[in-house]
Amino acid sequence: METLTVRYRKLFQVEVLLHHLLDSGNTVFDNLSAAVKLRKLGRYQIGQWMDIKPTEATLTAMSGLGWTFKSTATGFLVVAAVAEPGSNSPKTFPVPTLKLDFDMVANNTGFGAFSTFPLPGKIDGQRAFYLFDNAANSNDNAGAFPTLALLPPNFSNSVACEEGSIVRNGVNRFVARKSTQGNPAVAGEHWAQIAEALPYANTSHLATGTSLSVSNRAFGMVRIHCANGLGSFGLFNGQNLQSPTFKIRLRRKVG
Repeated sequence: METLTVRYRKLFQVEVLLHHLLDSGNTVFDNLSAAVKLRKLGRYQIGQWMDIKPTEATLTAMSGLGWTFKSTATGFLVVAAVAEPGSNSPKTFPVPTLKLDFDMVANNTGFGAFSTFPLPGKIDGQRAFYLFDNAANSNDNAGAFPTLALLPPNFSNSVACEEGSIVRNGVNRFVARKSTQGNPAVAGEHWAQIAEALPYANTSHLATGTSLSVSNRAFGMVRIHCANGLGSFGLFNGQNLQSPTFKIRLRRKVG
C-alpha cells in the first residue's frame, strides 16, 4: 500500500506577551539575559489568561487550503502543507483577498488587573473591540516589524482616557494611572511615563461595527491578510513562505 506523506511549514505565528508575567521588577523582558528569558518562557502559558481561536469562516477557509491552526504557549501558529518535501512553497495559495480572523477571549478574571489594557465597552453606542491587523502595520505610520501594535494616540485634553490607556505627548509616552480627562500627560498623579521604547497594544486598535465576525465574548481579534505587497508583514515572498512571527505586547500595570 502506498503511503502519502504530507509536509508542513510555518505559515505565520502570533505571540502575545503579557509583560506582567515576563518582566522582572523594573527590567523589561527584552533586557533580561537569555537564560532568564528561557526560564520565564518555560513557565509561560498565555492560555491561562485568554483563548485565541479561529472563527468558523477562517477554519473553513484554512481547511480548504490544507492549513492547520495550532495553539502554543505564547499564542498560536498556522502551518501550511507544502508542494513537496523540502519545498518552501505552499501546496495551495489563497485568493489575495483572503483574511484570517482569530477571536481573543479573556478566560481569567485576573487578566484585566495584570495589564494596562482597558477592556473595551462601547464607542458611540456600538460594541468596541481591539483589532490587531498585519496589513495596518505595513504602512509608514505603523510600528516596525514584528509588532502588531500601532502607535498610541496623541494626547488630547478633550478625550477621556481609562486607567491603563497609553498616549503620546511629543516624543514621550505615558500610561494613565486612573481614569482622566483634561489633565496634561506628564509624569505625576494622573500619568506615569513609560521609560521603555516598546510598542505596546493600545487604544489605537479599538474598532467597532458588525462587518467583522468577532464573537460576542471576544475582547479582540487578530486579522491576518494573505494579500501580497505587505513587505515583512506579508505571508509570502513570491512563491515562497516568509513564515513571520508577529508579536502583541500587553504592558504590565502601573505600580
